[in-house]
Amino acid sequence: MTTDIQMDYDDAEKMATILKQASEELRELSSITRQWSTALREGALLGDAGEALASAFGSTLSPRVLSLSEKAAEMGQDVLAAIEAFKAATTEAKGRFG
Repeated sequence: MTTDIQMDYDDAEKMATILKQASEELRELSSITRQWSTALREGALLGDAGEALASAFGSTLSPRVLSLSEKAAEMGQDVLAAIEAFKAATTEAKGRFG
């Protein structure tokens, strides 16, 4: 039994590019949520509600979005590594059987 494994390099590279872009946009969103938190703490919304929102943006949302950014970047690097590994395996197989 043989199994053919194929990869569309262009699609895989597009996926890596999209993941990198998503990572950058998520990092920017994390920064924006910290700005929102600062604005709320500086008086944009006073009282318990303002403090709760500031805390939610600064202490909860921003770190989680940053974590997603890091994961997207990691996935993009994994895709690029898979492309390189696949190309190397293909070249090696061609050398053995070609």
